[in-house]
Amino acid sequence: MVDNAWRRVAALAFGVFIGAAVTGCDEPVDEDELAIEEEDRGRGADAIDERAGGSCVGYCGAMAPSGCWCDSACAQYGDCCADKVDVCEGPPDDPPPDDPPPDDPPPDGGDVPDNAYCAAVAGWSAGAKAFEEEVVTLVNQRRAAGATCGGTPYGPAGALVMNPALRCAGRKHDVDMITNNFFSHTGTGGTTPWQRIASAGYGAYVTAGENIAAGQTTPAAVVQGWMDSPGHCTNIMNAAFEEIGVGYATGGTYGHYWTQTFATQ
Repeated sequence: MVDNAWRRVAALAFGVFIGAAVTGCDEPVDEDELAIEEEDRGRGADAIDERAGGSCVGYCGAMAPSGCWCDSACAQYGDCCADKVDVCEGPPDDPPPDDPPPDDPPPDGGDVPDNAYCAAVAGWSAGAKAFEEEVVTLVNQRRAAGATCGGTPYGPAGALVMNPALRCAGRKHDVDMITNNFFSHTGTGGTTPWQRIASAGYGAYVTAGENIAAGQTTPAAVVQGWMDSPGHCTNIMNAAFEEIGVGYATGGTYGHYWTQTFATQ
């Protein structure tokens, strides 16, 4: 373990998306063409009332024998048969039934063990959990590629798996450092990483380690900080470790606190 902190200031960039709206207009109506079309259909204003008395039964889309019309244009010309709407259009379709409500999301409590020690760190925000998981992804990328830590080369190592108990131990230590305003591997009351692992319920292990950091605002920044420090880099590249727990919490003097706990049972 190396008791070391990196404190950095990052700039926040943001962008604004501006969209454009496109408008249009209807084509003009040629009244002469409309009149010609009306004459071609044999439509005139002199006998509409008489012709409208017919029925559209059997004539939807065409002209009924009485001279009234059952097509889509009759409303425009005013010569629809009296029953055109009822016969040719019918009642509107029933609206589709409302979609059933979505199932309730599954309870989210499996990221840490269900015990009294971990209860206070079970309700982590989605953003914080995503940061923790991204650290694991970045660490595994470094392990797969191999690295040199303080002049010592380390070959590729197997991927680490996030363990709920180790994650709990990491979160608990972050919260302790924030709440009690300190930065150290030794927690309040003299607790050690090994005691935190045991309290979280990890069980017997053959090897374990811990990295901590404060001040970095992103997973990429904190992993790079650890890789630049020989002791922390060695923990990350240690092929004997098989599981990891990453805790991330905000607040306190440095704003962002990170704890990695490594172990193998």
